[in-house]
Amino acid sequence: MESVDLQSKYQTLAAEYSKVTAKCTVLKRAVIEEQAKNAELKDELTETDRQLRQQRQEVESLTFRNEQLTRRVGVLQEELDPSRQTKQSKRKDRNLLHTNTPPLPI
Repeated sequence: MESVDLQSKYQTLAAEYSKVTAKCTVLKRAVIEEQAKNAELKDELTETDRQLRQQRQEVESLTFRNEQLTRRVGVLQEELDPSRQTKQSKRKDRNLLHTNTPPLPI
């Protein structure tokens, strides 16, 4: 009776061992797959961060250049306004001269 009991215990233990071994293989595969996914996601995150830094730098550069151009346009407009005013006053002076002079005899 004792040998039968030992043999059934051994068979039960062997069956459990084979189940655990099969689960271990499946779990090892799952761990390897998850590690590969993790590495891929880390690479993707690194690339996304690089692109984000590059785009931020480009935006900053374009903003700076835009501000420079805006200031330059403002300076040019200020330079243009006095010249417009002098041209307009010269035209007015010329028009006044032409209207006040008597017509020339023919």
